[in-house]
Amino acid sequence: MTATPTPPTPVVTRRKFAWVSTAIAIVFGLFFAYDLFEAVANLLGVPPLYNAAGLTPPWALLVVNAVIPVAAFGIALLLGRKKRLFVKLVLFVVSLCAVAVLSLDAVALLPYA
Repeated sequence: MTATPTPPTPVVTRRKFAWVSTAIAIVFGLFFAYDLFEAVANLLGVPPLYNAAGLTPPWALLVVNAVIPVAAFGIALLLGRKKRLFVKLVLFVVSLCAVAVLSLDAVALLPYA
């Protein structure tokens, strides 16, 4: 008589340093939120100035400037989901630098739009 093989027990692996990964995302989320706050302030403050000067506000530029921080944070979060901590940190730093450059470009283009 043969014994029925027992199925292998699933190995539950607990992610090491899950709290550090969450802390990195929260800290960088605050930096991205600051960029978003600046973009929303421009979105609310620039159009009255353009209207007072008799010009049409550059709505597309202002909206894109507000979407950039949210999109960059989401992409960095998505790409860094299963990565090591250092790689995740580098992804957030690079995406924050890209947001800073793109936001500065958008603000620099406002007088010419």
